[in-house]
Amino acid sequence: MQTKFTIVMKGDFNMKIQFSTDNAAFEEYGIEYQIEVIFERIIQRIKNGETEGKIQDINGNNIGSWSL
Repeated sequence: MQTKFTIVMKGDFNMKIQFSTDNAAFEEYGIEYQIEVIFERIIQRIKNGETEGKIQDINGNNIGSWSL
């Protein structure tokens, strides 16, 4: 079953996070853990000055994107 998450936040800045959960990483590691890893990686990249990027699952597969 394919699930696509889209999160859009608006306020002082806009942020969009979009990714798909239809792969083995979500089954193997669990959806809660995989989402936690995704958010931690995005936070780190923002701290490093990035404003957009691809989202990879824990196995290294591209599953989506994010942007500020």
